[in-house]
Amino acid sequence: MFRTVSVVSQSAKGRAFSTASVGGYTYQTSQLKNGLRVVSASTPSSPVASVGLYLNGGSRLETAETLGATGVFRRLAFKGSEAFPELTLTREFELLPATFDVAVGREQVLLSTEFAPEKLAQALQLLNNASAIEAREYAIRLGREDVELDTMSAEADTRTFILDALHREAYRNGGLGRSIFSPSHRIHHLGPQEIEHYLKSISANGATLVATGNISHSELVRDAEGAFSQRAWGQGGKAAPSKYEGGEFKLNADSETTVGLAFEGAAQGSAEEFSSALLRVILGGGRKHRDYGIGQGHTSRLYKNVIQSGQAVESVESFNFNYTDSGLIGLIANASSGKARAATHELTGALSTFKKSPITEEELKKAKEGYKAETLIRSETRSGLSEFLASQHGQAKSPADYVAAADKVTAEELNKFARKVFNSQPTLAVVGNDVEGVPSPFSIHQLLQ
Repeated sequence: MFRTVSVVSQSAKGRAFSTASVGGYTYQTSQLKNGLRVVSASTPSSPVASVGLYLNGGSRLETAETLGATGVFRRLAFKGSEAFPELTLTREFELLPATFDVAVGREQVLLSTEFAPEKLAQALQLLNNASAIEAREYAIRLGREDVELDTMSAEADTRTFILDALHREAYRNGGLGRSIFSPSHRIHHLGPQEIEHYLKSISANGATLVATGNISHSELVRDAEGAFSQRAWGQGGKAAPSKYEGGEFKLNADSETTVGLAFEGAAQGSAEEFSSALLRVILGGGRKHRDYGIGQGHTSRLYKNVIQSGQAVESVESFNFNYTDSGLIGLIANASSGKARAATHELTGALSTFKKSPITEEELKKAKEGYKAETLIRSETRSGLSEFLASQHGQAKSPADYVAAADKVTAEELNKFARKVFNSQPTLAVVGNDVEGVPSPFSIHQLLQ
């Protein structure tokens, strides 16, 4: 069922504009004539290859009319197209053999496959067929039950729900505030017209093909030219900017209370991107019970000032998200029963220590080592390395490049960034049976001053 793979001229092999060899991997980038970016991390030691097609879309491209389309996209991708229906799609992946996965985010959606390296040409052709998604009424209707289950699962997971609420309140003008899950009230209102409009917005916004494993970059470029020759990709035009505003969300629920607190962070590629990554490591986290041993973050500020010294927080973790034009950094904490207000004050107190006790050189050194370990461990898996490369939107910086860049951050720069972050308007999200007494974002902002 594969279409014939076209052979392109030798000039295609010369389009790689960046090459680097680091840690057993050779990183290369190219751009095809049709606008598709191609990035590879090649290593001869891998028995398996993976290819991911990252489309520069995601929920931030949704409009009032297409709200919820990203959640539908995730399920629609498995339904095939008129020319390549679901049964054929499933059979061809099984016969190759290869896996097929779909993931969605706020700025990218991913279609990926893993296969034996010698099956590269067939896998790329199959990935192209799978990515030619069509907004068919029958397929949309058939996938609605799965979309509803995805939304229900997200709402049932407190951490996912809190992070979603923090994004929604932080970016109330839409964009990054859009959830990757379809709102329940929208699922049955999304038809072919809305989904088609969403699909066109993604196609016009650029894409990156990321390959890892035992793959030749020149062969990857050649086979990608053939597989995707009939499609044109935009140059990654920027989505409407998302402005951080801050806000508040509280929901009474029959559960122990979870508190999420976020601030404006740093955008990808900005001078503060690595400061935000290091600040998250310094914030750290932990839990009161069953949290022993090396590598549990016992020297982090949240652990020392909240878990060890406080009485109202059972567990806490920090997070950091870097997007193309903004960032979100903060924490999520589980409060002890009936102590949500006290927990919020303890968390605020821990954040205020950055003014009273600036980050020391010793703290910074530990944070750099922690960031180095996290980055290198993450890139040891094919999926982790692929996601890492895709987040660069067509570049081919290695994990070692990122570690080296983070190592240049000074204590003065990091302290300046921390003061800026905790001076920004807070975003608060609280869910549980003890939300009434939790201070407002305005009160938290005053306490931090």
